[in-house]
Amino acid sequence: MTLYSLALRIKEVRDLQKNYMQTMDSNTLTQLTDRETELDKLVTGITESYGGGTSNSRIIIN
Repeated sequence: MTLYSLALRIKEVRDLQKNYMQTMDSNTLTQLTDRETELDKLVTGITESYGGGTSNSRIIIN
């Protein structure tokens, strides 16, 4: 996964958060929950592949 595609997923979650706060729509909440879960899994996978997700591990992006 590229940094760009990760950024797009983060933006999608933020947009859904804003939309939900404005509408309080249950369908938006369902989408938001699903996307947040996917993003959490993705971040966990990245941190585990770069040092096991310990507090001492760092991901350096140039």
